This record gives sequence, C-alpha cells and structure tokens, in this order.
Amino acid sequence: MEEDQVGERREIPPAVNYWAMEDRACQSIGHCYDEGVFPATSTVVGEVIEDERGRRFRVNDSFDAIKERWLKERTVIVIFQDEARDLTRAVKEDLVRAFEDGWFARRLFNPEIRRGRVKFEAPNVLSYVAKAVEVAAWMVRKGSTRLNLRGEDYPVTFKAWMTKAELKEVRLQDAETNF
Repeated sequence: MEEDQVGERREIPPAVNYWAMEDRACQSIGHCYDEGVFPATSTVVGEVIEDERGRRFRVNDSFDAIKERWLKERTVIVIFQDEARDLTRAVKEDLVRAFEDGWFARRLFNPEIRRGRVKFEAPNVLSYVAKAVEVAAWMVRKGSTRLNLRGEDYPVTFKAWMTKAELKEVRLQDAETNF
C-alpha cells in the first residue's frame, strides 16, 4: 500500500511480466489498433501517476516493449513528396487505399488481410499500421513508388517506423555527417 498526495492509501498493483503472455498482449494490441478500443483485461497494463507534471498513465514496461515491437513490425511511414505534399488528407488516404486495392487485385497477400489504419503525422507524412507483418515488410522493401490518381503520378516513399529514441539517434547521426 502507498499513500497518495491527498493522504489516502491505495493498493499498488503488482508488476506484471507480459513477456510470459506475449501472444495475448499482442492480440490485445492488435484489437486496439483494429477497433480503436483497448479490450478489458483482468491484468493491469499500467497505473495513473500524479506529480508536478500533472496526471498521466504510465504503461507497464514489459507491455510497452511488446507494443513497441508490434508497431515496429507493422507500421510504415508514408512520405508524400513533390506535388503530392499539397494534396488534401482525403486524397492522400485515397491513394493509400488505392494502393491496398492493387494488392487485393493482384492477390499479393492472403485475401483475409484487411485494410490497415492510417494516421496523419504531418502535412506530408502519415503512418500506416498494416494488419499483417508481411504487408509492412513488403512496403519497406519496396521503398518508394509512384501512386496514380486521375492520370497524375505522385511520388511516395515508404520507411520503417522508428521509436522516438531511434529517430533522435538518426537525426544526431545526420547532423554529424551533414553540415
């Protein structure tokens, strides 16, 4: 038991090692990205912390590591270049969906694989969370393409998703090599 800021005693949940139940954790994470809702579980995935920075939710370290690995396997950063930068969000999402339709038509992947989730990160950048590892790996291997919309080609680059720490490291390395 621990005393909180207002002097009330509260039970601290035991730290759960999610690596022991990694498959269930991955299913929950996948369901969260598919449906947009985290399923109720009998185990605690974190705790609310209240300090001088305010109130926030701190995720269990092992669960967070599993989530990070799950995202690295399935998330691709899509960068719209040149005149594609100026397209509306709806058109950019339509281009990604048209790209998916091309996979379905050519039967590149298992027909049971559904559409991925699109999230806009910046005006010319979006993240695409694929439903299957194979889709994300294929996009990263492809590296870039030209998506066609009404006879106009738009250049698009695909990059592997990175954590904030990895992105910071890449930027530092770039700063050392580029003046």
